[in-house]
Amino acid sequence: MTDEEPKQQRLILVQGQRVGLGALRHDLIPAYLRWRSDPEVMRGTGESTQIPTVEAMQAWYEQATKPRNREVHFTVYDLDDMAPVGTALLVRVNQHAGTAGGCPGSRRS
Repeated sequence: MTDEEPKQQRLILVQGQRVGLGALRHDLIPAYLRWRSDPEVMRGTGESTQIPTVEAMQAWYEQATKPRNREVHFTVYDLDDMAPVGTALLVRVNQHAGTAGGCPGSRRS
């Protein structure tokens, strides 16, 4: 285990077999912009066909990182190399019932 591995593992809040979920990160805004600008991602998420600007992505980040009870955004990491590979969103979070719905996010191209 390298000195960097524990730091990288702290990024992960929820871990599966191939990917992990972590918080959104301000330093990844350029990656989020690149992913959200991908036409395939735009089709899959139902986003506008207008490519977002850096300013629009910064505004999205500020909104997405505000604490909310019913919506949680994540950065998705590939556990093989700990590279950020996309985003994911849980909606209709019901902490009392332990349920939520999922929405597709953007991904690494």
